[in-house]
Amino acid sequence: MKKMISLIVLASLFGWSGVSFADQVRSCPNGQRMRKIGNLQTGSANITTAGFDVAMVTVSCGGSACTAGIYNADTLGSSSNSNVQLEPGAAASESETLIFETPMSFDEGITVVDDGNVNAVGVYSCQP
Repeated sequence: MKKMISLIVLASLFGWSGVSFADQVRSCPNGQRMRKIGNLQTGSANITTAGFDVAMVTVSCGGSACTAGIYNADTLGSSSNSNVQLEPGAAASESETLIFETPMSFDEGITVVDDGNVNAVGVYSCQP
């Protein structure tokens, strides 16, 4: 009986509430929700040329360990060591999620540089 009550409580908190995973891991200010910026990137590419405050980054690796450079740059060609913001990575066939208590500012745009082993990179911010 106790297990059934526990399952009902957990289901009501997480399953039936309609709250997304991203909303559960970090709360956004009232009136905003965690939303993906652009599309998931499966290789080196520019995500956006607009500025964003990034609250969460996800990286998924293939059969080898991987690293993705996330740059404060509006084009792939303008990515350099001087504007790299972070380089998240994970072990082979694993994923990594980075959640920032204080959002990381990208004022030029967001560009991803893949080391060749990244399955996908997602970048998220709190948006209306």
